[in-house]
Amino acid sequence: MFMSAMEDAAALVPWAEGNEIALLDEKTDEAVRRAFGGPVPDDCAVGVPLLRFATEGVMAMPLLEAMLEDPLPRHDSQSCDRCGTTKRQVTDRLWIPAGASVVVVALCWSCKLHAYDRPVSRPRVRSSLVWC
Repeated sequence: MFMSAMEDAAALVPWAEGNEIALLDEKTDEAVRRAFGGPVPDDCAVGVPLLRFATEGVMAMPLLEAMLEDPLPRHDSQSCDRCGTTKRQVTDRLWIPAGASVVVVALCWSCKLHAYDRPVSRPRVRSSLVWC
């Protein structure tokens, strides 16, 4: 059942698959890991692919339900999930596949610019990321 749940999650968001490269950034990876400690609705069965949010305290939701919404769910965060700042406007979101779940990471413009658009020690990843 667990393997099929992972396959279902990957099949639901094929457009976000390239966003996994963002996990090369240590702070983004930490934000994604924190999302797995967030709240999950009681009525979600074990093995249901989830859309999780890196923003603290935001309830996860079934991934299939999230994919059927228009527009895509994007919790209006007041702080950057990567650096924690509340001084800059948080406008950009990455959906990052993480096993059977997808994690929404909210980013300020500074983190987007420095972590992804101008990485110092690795190839440019800007063109491969899909922003929401």
